Amino acid sequence: MNGFGNYGWAEKKLHGCFYESTAKNSALSFTRAMQFNYGRIVDKNESFETDQVKDIYAKYSLVKKGDIIINGLNLNYDVVSQRVAIVPKDGIITSAYIVLRPREGLFPEYFCYLFKAMDSRKIFHGMGTGIRLTLSFKELKNMPIPLPSLPEQKAIVAYLDAETGRIDKAIAAEEKMIELLQERREIVINEAVGGGEMRKGWKVKPWNGIFANLDYLRKPITADQRPRANPQYDYYGASGVIDKIDYYNVDDTVLLIAEDGANLGLRNVPLVY
Repeated sequence: MNGFGNYGWAEKKLHGCFYESTAKNSALSFTRAMQFNYGRIVDKNESFETDQVKDIYAKYSLVKKGDIIINGLNLNYDVVSQRVAIVPKDGIITSAYIVLRPREGLFPEYFCYLFKAMDSRKIFHGMGTGIRLTLSFKELKNMPIPLPSLPEQKAIVAYLDAETGRIDKAIAAEEKMIELLQERREIVINEAVGGGEMRKGWKVKPWNGIFANLDYLRKPITADQRPRANPQYDYYGASGVIDKIDYYNVDDTVLLIAEDGANLGLRNVPLVY
């Protein structure tokens, strides 16, 4: 990062703006457990009633409103970065994450935007250690970051809040339209295949009698398979194309079915054709 002086901004190492908060919920003083959800910190809405849950949450980190959380786990398996979020209210979160607490005179929302921008450019990905490339405060603390004046920090956040708010509204409207079109698409397809009724001459077979299962080809991207320069092949995830990589493992026309968690178990599901 260079050229901050051209804007009248200072350059400071991260540990000059933040310290790592490592305090644990050992006394169970907080019962509001939180978690990451696509770049946001949200409530887990889980009860503290059982001893097993209490033992787990006693090891969670205490967080305060305005803390910035960085998920530094498994950087080499990440294809879409959503690793930075700001804490909206006091509570607890797994101690596996890095908790950055801002020092006096800083506007944490500005740094949340800054770190999100760095995350989207995958700057953190080259900083982790170990087989799974895990990031810690030790690797982050000497990183230089731009430090505008406090009024400039607030002005930047106000501008970005307004602009991203308008974009989010536009995205929500588009998503609603897509949802309606998908509903219409399903109706058309259902009508075309008989409205749920068997037509004369149609047959029923299980999936594995029609399709070959290629699940054995599905593997996570390893560190040495990360794109080097101008990757040309699409990497598919549950939401479609989510990255570009340097190699491919399917050279044919296939039916791609997105999974969420456990396998869908389609092997013996009957198909009409």
